Amino acid sequence: MKKLLLRAQTLLLLVAGWTLMACSGDGGEGSGSTLSDYIKVEGEIIFSAKETSKTIYIDANCHWTIDLQDAWQGLSVVGSPEGDGAREVTITTPINQTVNSRGASMIITSRGGFRKLVRVRQLAGDANLSVSPTELNIPVTGGSASFTITTNTTWGITGSASGFTYDKTSGTGSSQVTVTAEANPYEDSRKLTLVVTVGNDAPVEVNIIQSGKSSTFEVSPSNFDGVTAVGVELAVSVTSDVTWTVRSNANWASVPSWNAQMTSGTVLVKVEANHSAQSRTAELVFTASNKEQTQRTVTIQQQGSIVPTIATPTAQERTRNTATIVGLLTSDFPLSSCKLIYCSKDKGDPRTASGAQSVTISPTANGSQYSFSHQLTGLSDGTSYNLRVAAANAIGTGYSEILEFTTTGRTPDSGDNPQPEW
Repeated sequence: MKKLLLRAQTLLLLVAGWTLMACSGDGGEGSGSTLSDYIKVEGEIIFSAKETSKTIYIDANCHWTIDLQDAWQGLSVVGSPEGDGAREVTITTPINQTVNSRGASMIITSRGGFRKLVRVRQLAGDANLSVSPTELNIPVTGGSASFTITTNTTWGITGSASGFTYDKTSGTGSSQVTVTAEANPYEDSRKLTLVVTVGNDAPVEVNIIQSGKSSTFEVSPSNFDGVTAVGVELAVSVTSDVTWTVRSNANWASVPSWNAQMTSGTVLVKVEANHSAQSRTAELVFTASNKEQTQRTVTIQQQGSIVPTIATPTAQERTRNTATIVGLLTSDFPLSSCKLIYCSKDKGDPRTASGAQSVTISPTANGSQYSFSHQLTGLSDGTSYNLRVAAANAIGTGYSEILEFTTTGRTPDSGDNPQPEW
């Protein structure tokens, strides 16, 4: 019996010794091991610059946690950073867009204090360069314009031209470069070409263009729309530091007189009356005497002529023998006449009715708008009438729609009352 107990104790000691060797030896760098905890994992994880995910296998017989130290932004463990026993773990990282490699440490620790150190590295990315915009324009009066360099490494700029300066010649990473130009005293444009370089990559050219000095020549307004059919005089303003000429393509829109040596000033354009029902268009072409022979065009759109337009009148303040007729009308040209023509309703249209009566009225003008209020007298009581307004101008005569109205009352006679004794 004593021999059996001794053999059992010896076997337990051998097993304990074997377990101690397993926890403290195999599987790479570790510390703080206990007799029971066991963790085994590869000692280094290497990402390429464009690689974003790696899965590793943690062989363990215990509960463990992961701690990332000195991690770069975006480096992380997918899901929970702890587990029990053997398990796959995924590590993710953003693409390395810099030209420098980067490293971190991943510490896996058991509850009993056993630790494993895993090195995490991501290789350097390729150098890149973009420049925007690659063409800038600066006005003749001078000024500044900027372009942006986007890169993940150092860069340099070369180039020069008279009248131009720029605020940076080199730098690291993305930056904005501002180019300044003095006023250009010459008629010809001038250009500065800057060359941006990064390492061995192809250089990028940026062209800065400044326009040359030019003369001042402006004409205003550039068009006249809806010019009345009645003859008018239009004013065109010219601002210039050189002389110029003007010509019209229509004899009804002309410049009666102007100074051939004029630079800045006002040109009066005579537009004759349009006696046609069709609208018409004329163009005035102003040409400067500068190097470019700059031209400016003024368009004149004139309305066609029409006969007076008359709104349907109304009858107000009707009595047995009178009615006040009120109305509005429009005429581009002055009225040559305006009448009220009327007849009893049973005779139909007063324009064609035999025996229709008429009375001349004088509407009040407000520009091309006219208004009137006229009292008709001598009407029959209790009678229905048809009435039109007729207005004439230089183009012709216009008519309103028919107005129907009835006077009040009626004097009875023997025909109206067959039994007058009642």
